[in-house]
Amino acid sequence: MRTLLRPILFLFAVAGTIEAFSQKLPEYLLPYSDSSSGTELLGFRSPAGKNTIPARYTATTTDTMFRIAFVLNTDEWVVINRMDTVILTPFIYDNGPDYVQEGYFRFVENDKMGFADLRGDKIIKAEFEWVEPFRGGLAAFNTDGHFEESGEHRIRKGGTWGFIDRRGRKVIPAKYTQVYEFRGKYCEAWTEDGEHVLLDKKGKVAQTLKK
Repeated sequence: MRTLLRPILFLFAVAGTIEAFSQKLPEYLLPYSDSSSGTELLGFRSPAGKNTIPARYTATTTDTMFRIAFVLNTDEWVVINRMDTVILTPFIYDNGPDYVQEGYFRFVENDKMGFADLRGDKIIKAEFEWVEPFRGGLAAFNTDGHFEESGEHRIRKGGTWGFIDRRGRKVIPAKYTQVYEFRGKYCEAWTEDGEHVLLDKKGKVAQTLKK
């Protein structure tokens, strides 16, 4: 069975289990495989063996489904709900759907990026050209940048950077040419004038560093 085991699974299972006990969710579903068509396909069934979602997918990164599942539909990763309806298109990272970080994962819509949660709700609408995962409660976003190839990866270059909070508010405007993720209370950033500074989470310059 092509259940792709990645770090997302642990986070997904833990978060789903917490929801299941706290909000009395419907019984969880587990992936199962069916090769009767000559090709191994995956679906989801109850622990008692009742097939709830027909086997039609070629891979999944979800080992326990509570509200949503990440599945490969032929050659496209999608997010489905328990009604087997496609509700989101996840951002593709590391050859699979985006990792869940701090309860959110990135999705794409009309060539823009936003964030959804493990219920499948669009928490932050897709309005960003590029946005990094959440770290320390904030996510860096980029405006007017572009990608450059670097080995097996693409690196976002150019444009300006800022940060949003978990409600999608731009708490630090996009006016920095480069930023690092927050480590504790501060992050490193570079201004358009070339200053190397430490920013706090409200966007205030806590310290100017040596060039």
